[in-house]
Amino acid sequence: MKKIILFLTLFFLMVILWVSNFPNSNSAAKKQTLSICTEEILKPVVEDMIKYFIDSQDNAMDFQVTYIPLETMQREGICKKLRTELMSGKGKDIYLLSEHQRLIDLYSNDENLLLPDANKILYSGVFMDLSPFTASDSSFQSCFTSVTKAGTVKNKQYIMPFSFDFCALKRKADNTSSLEIDDCEIPLADLLDQKKPEDLNTAELLFNVKNWIGNSFDYQAGKVFFSKEDVQKILEVSAIQDKKTIDSGSNNPSFIYGRTQSLFYSTVEEGTEYEYIPAPTINGKPTATVFSYGAIGRTCRQPETAYEFLRLFWQEEFVSGEGFSIEKEGFTAHYCINSIFELEGIPIQSKQWEAWYIKKNGTNSPSKTLLKNADHFIDAINYITDTRFLCTADEIGNEIQNMLLKDSSDSKNNIKMQKNIEEASEMLFNKIRYMVME
Repeated sequence: MKKIILFLTLFFLMVILWVSNFPNSNSAAKKQTLSICTEEILKPVVEDMIKYFIDSQDNAMDFQVTYIPLETMQREGICKKLRTELMSGKGKDIYLLSEHQRLIDLYSNDENLLLPDANKILYSGVFMDLSPFTASDSSFQSCFTSVTKAGTVKNKQYIMPFSFDFCALKRKADNTSSLEIDDCEIPLADLLDQKKPEDLNTAELLFNVKNWIGNSFDYQAGKVFFSKEDVQKILEVSAIQDKKTIDSGSNNPSFIYGRTQSLFYSTVEEGTEYEYIPAPTINGKPTATVFSYGAIGRTCRQPETAYEFLRLFWQEEFVSGEGFSIEKEGFTAHYCINSIFELEGIPIQSKQWEAWYIKKNGTNSPSKTLLKNADHFIDAINYITDTRFLCTADEIGNEIQNMLLKDSSDSKNNIKMQKNIEEASEMLFNKIRYMVME
């Protein structure tokens, strides 16, 4: 009898083991699933990243991706739904976002943006704190810290920037201007008292309002760190210089964006070495703006896996444009080659910035001059002390720019121009103050 019981016990154990290892239709349900929300413009990049991640991981993984369409009418309804889910704690696991829509549409409104102001969303608690992961991530440590801090609250990383931009003064290295790189740390209204307007090319400041607004406001403190008198002074000096520039045909050193074409098409001139100075701001803190970024929803059930996917966007392989690779049977599979160039702006990974800069210029044999220009540009980036996400302040800057532009070149309209400047100064101050206090 004991032998029979022992036999039956062993038999049932074998059956259980056999059944548990037998392939069945429920195996797919055992896969981990990560949900992603991203922009349609990033679809090729995200799809390639998913392929690489699945092929490089031992564990089974599924991804469910929601794309925010480019078409404005479609966007509004989808963004509203996704925002409601996010704020109610039912959001996606991973968010991969780009400011492409806002950059191509100057009048993009809050309704067709998922996050109209990521500076505010930082304090809402909808995203997971990434600090436990970034603390031991050496690739994170080599990113531009002045940029990554834009996504922090009390030293906790809630949003991770992928790319950014900033406005800089570009001039030939042998330029005799008295403007020095340290001058970018002086509040702009004070700097105008110390330097000649032509050294700053203040005529261009008149039409780049949003660039010198910088990060001159604090949501937590509810403060604006400038006065309407500061704004009026900047605009008045700029308007005077603009008229002189038009009258004389002057071609002084000019402010440029740091990103893509305006920088790279102008720096490949053979034998020309350039220097870059971050644009002075109204509060004396050179500021960059984030153009693409990622975050993990606070209710994500696989945060470690989600972070492993998120961090791909600042790894050296991605940032250099060389792409990721996996050795397979008899061949090497390549992923995400040149995907970094699908993102607007400058990558945050400082270790691979030069490799990216050179490849962006379309050469495999950079000249000494090109390498020097890269070094000078890095010097300017290192003077960035503040970074923020795009927000309503930039839209106000565009509004003021358009207000002033229509009367700037007509010398008969000096009285009207002065009136516009006074109205613009009050508008900028009051609207940003309201934005911060809202």
